[in-house]
Amino acid sequence: MINQIQDETGADVTIEDDGTVYIASSDGASAEAARTMVNQIANPQMPEVGERFVGTVVKTTSFGAFVSLTPGKDGLLHISQVRRLVGGKRIDSVDDVLQVGQQVEVEINEIGDRGKLSLHAVIDGEAGELEAPEGEGQTEARRERRERSERRERRPRTRTRRRRDDDREEGVSED
Repeated sequence: MINQIQDETGADVTIEDDGTVYIASSDGASAEAARTMVNQIANPQMPEVGERFVGTVVKTTSFGAFVSLTPGKDGLLHISQVRRLVGGKRIDSVDDVLQVGQQVEVEINEIGDRGKLSLHAVIDGEAGELEAPEGEGQTEARRERRERSERRERRPRTRTRRRRDDDREEGVSED
């Protein structure tokens, strides 16, 4: 991570054993860029829903692409959103549209319970908030159902089949 900062900014970054960070550079702009990048790692801020980023694809899978938004913070761009990048056409593989290292503009659609980020693709010329394609507006309904089920009192399970042990206790023998 430190080598990446040095490569991108041209500044020298040194971290002491006690955690002190020293940044040296021949010009102020690269030193400031390195300081900003170090601060993003040391003091990460949680992104908010609706924020837009130009992120880098770090991994592709059969169900989507993971996009790095800030150092240490990745989000999933689902395959249904990747399709939007090619005009909604059907794609066989995410790799047909996105490659590792490619930059893509995304917007945070949802932040999960454990901090997982769900992303939407931003299409050139698209203004304001993204509208969810059909079927994706169900996340709110799912969340409401989950909350209702957590509040609902559960009935104890009843056994529908009798086990052999129960038969033995009732006097049925295997002799």
